[in-house]
Amino acid sequence: MWLSILLLLVALVPGLPGQDAVDITNDPLAISGRNSSRATGSSGAGNKVEWIQVEGEVEIDRLKALESAEQKAREALWERFSPVWKGQAGLFVPEERITQDLQAWIGRSFERLAPVQAAPVQVFSSSVGQAYRKSYRIQVAGAQAEAFRRAGEARATALSNRFHKSFLLIGALMAFLLWGASRMDRLTRGYLTWRIRFVSLVLVGMGIFLIYPHA
Repeated sequence: MWLSILLLLVALVPGLPGQDAVDITNDPLAISGRNSSRATGSSGAGNKVEWIQVEGEVEIDRLKALESAEQKAREALWERFSPVWKGQAGLFVPEERITQDLQAWIGRSFERLAPVQAAPVQVFSSSVGQAYRKSYRIQVAGAQAEAFRRAGEARATALSNRFHKSFLLIGALMAFLLWGASRMDRLTRGYLTWRIRFVSLVLVGMGIFLIYPHA
C-alpha cells in the first residue's frame, strides 16, 4: 500500500526524471510570439555592453518578414534613444517635428547603423510552404550605442538651432514692421492707418511662412 502511494506521488510531481518535456523551439507559431531578448557583457576596458535581439514576425512572404523585422528594430531604437534626443531638442521644436526628422534619419541610414547587426533569415517549414523570420541584434549600451546616441543628439541640436534662428528672425521681422507701420502712420497723419496695418499683417504672414522651418 505504501509503495503504491509513493509511486503515485512520483508520477504527480513535475520535473522528475522520466517525465517527457515538449520542445516548441522549432515551431514557427510558438517562435513568432517572442519578439526580443536581452544579453549583457563587458568589453576589455570594463565598459558594460548590452545587446537586445529583436525578432520580426514569421511570414510566408520573405519580403514581409524582412520588413517586419526592420520595423521592430527601428521601433526598438526609437524607444531606447528618443527620450534623450527630445530633451536635446528643447522646447522650441515641436515633438512631432523631432519625431518626423529623426525617424526619417533612422530609416534612411538603417542598413549602415553601427549598433545594428542583422542575423541570417530563418526558414521554417509549414503546412502552406516555407515561412521566414528575420532578426536583428541591437547594441543599447556600449561604444557603438554611444556613438549612435551622439549622432542623434547632433541632429536634434542642429534642428533646435534652426528653430531658434527662425524664431529670432520672425521676431526681428515683426519688430521692424511694427516700427515701419508706426512711422508710416505718423508720416501720413493717420489717413492710411488701416491700409498700413493690413499690409503689415500680410508681410508678417508671408515672412512667417518663408522663415519657419518646414519639413
